[in-house]
Amino acid sequence: MTISTLKGKWINIRNLERYNNLEIVVFESEGLGYYELEESKESFILKQKNIKFHFEEYSKIHFDCVDTNLIRIFRMGKQIKNVRNDFMLGDNNFYEIDYAHLIPTKIKVSNKILQYLKYKFEWNENQNVLVFNKEIDTKTIQRIDKQLTASGKKVILERIDDTLLVSLFVGKKRKWILLIKELYDDNVILYGLSERPLQIDIQSIPKRN
Repeated sequence: MTISTLKGKWINIRNLERYNNLEIVVFESEGLGYYELEESKESFILKQKNIKFHFEEYSKIHFDCVDTNLIRIFRMGKQIKNVRNDFMLGDNNFYEIDYAHLIPTKIKVSNKILQYLKYKFEWNENQNVLVFNKEIDTKTIQRIDKQLTASGKKVILERIDDTLLVSLFVGKKRKWILLIKELYDDNVILYGLSERPLQIDIQSIPKRN
């Protein structure tokens, strides 16, 4: 895969806390154009700002096409551990960030029904229940958060152009995202995972009678 074949928009899916918030990358003729995202007036819809906030020549980076819809960009930088074992960036070494291609989501379920669906999320050793636009903490944690007037963990379904994404928020901070390739009432195909398998098909959890 060459630069000329890398069409469309790409979004960072890895190290959101460590390096930056969500951003869009576009492969332009002389280098990479970076664009910030902002919330629109419509709920759960993100829009790309028209003016790029950064431009990077191809000579300054190296990238690896991990998969058709996933690239790994290596930038010059310096990684220094701080007391929390986070990394601060400088200008000595290479560091990497993964970007997933934004492709239109195939949807065959109504928003009304979607709010009531649950999916069994299984990826490597991670197992959880995926629900949209609801808090996912236990009832006990939710009661404590309420007493402290704090926000807990919540999975939000958002949209950029024609692509749906799943964002995990802890409080008001976005921790990670996954992109939705196909969305049905009985299954969801997710992509943009940074370790293999890079795409998974998760099944819905039947309602109890």
